[in-house]
Amino acid sequence: GAVFSPRVLALFLAARFGSISAAQVLAVALGWYVYALTGSAMDLGLIGLAQFLPTMALALPAGHIIDRYPRRYVLIAALTVEALCGSALAILSTFDTVPILAVFAIAACYGAARSFEHPASASLLPSLVPAAKFPRAAAWASMSNQSAFVAGPALGGFLYIFGPTVPFLVTAVLLAAAVTAVFFLPASRRPPSREPVTWRGMLSGIEFIWRSKVVLGAISLDMFG
Repeated sequence: GAVFSPRVLALFLAARFGSISAAQVLAVALGWYVYALTGSAMDLGLIGLAQFLPTMALALPAGHIIDRYPRRYVLIAALTVEALCGSALAILSTFDTVPILAVFAIAACYGAARSFEHPASASLLPSLVPAAKFPRAAAWASMSNQSAFVAGPALGGFLYIFGPTVPFLVTAVLLAAAVTAVFFLPASRRPPSREPVTWRGMLSGIEFIWRSKVVLGAISLDMFG
């Protein structure tokens, strides 16, 4: 059964709030920073694309890996890479001349890490909370997520007043705090799957969604929204 206590839920919520807030702060600061470097509105779209493409390309392998390795460790690894990306941007922003390709490369690395972080985090909560208490825990998690989505952009915009280095550093600090919170979560007792990695296994989720029209409709509505 799941090991649950208010402390466990508090740690999980702190990790989620920290990681989502960091993502929002970084999104605002990175957009302003790229525009300040290039003065090109086109580059604002491209910097978003640089983060999205790795996320899309790694969606299937990420789900496969999360099912086969302890999700807590996958989450720690992903958050650590994201924190390093924030630190790299903070260091880069201190130089007078910055190659824009370096910024795009870091953004792509951050997007790749996010492709593992989000599903690992979402699937970790059921292993921490007993089934009877899961609806309440999910409600708290949703409230924490929405709070981060509201507070993060405002914080990112305010911090950018002091220059790009400050929000990038705050991003790294928030992610480091999230890593710390996840580190102190209890390990899941559910053994990871030992099935071999195959293309059929990676595509099984898509096959399930295609067969389940209710799930397909909900996902499609959310995607277009």
